[in-house]
Amino acid sequence: MSANERVRLDAMHRVERGEVTVVSAAVLMSLSLRQARRLWKHYRIEGAAGLTHRSRGRASNRRLEEGIRERIVKRHQGEDVGVYDTVLHATEYTNMFVNVAKKP
Repeated sequence: MSANERVRLDAMHRVERGEVTVVSAAVLMSLSLRQARRLWKHYRIEGAAGLTHRSRGRASNRRLEEGIRERIVKRHQGEDVGVYDTVLHATEYTNMFVNVAKKP
């Protein structure tokens, strides 16, 4: 659980015990009232698990294919010295993506 999620969990425990209102909890969590109410609803239904980010554990839609990623890491670490023997800069990354995409 991240630090933000622990703060949210503490705030929701306080709301549950009646120590603070959802409005006060929103201020504690630095969220809008709407977002605090949304979290309170998830907390009541799912408990602490309802406060975790919904995307946790899912792969990014922007991830690279594994083969491409491995080639980039190899080049960056200098294992592929014959191809690139200088430090990669932002423009070289762009060229590398184009080159990798063209090669089978």
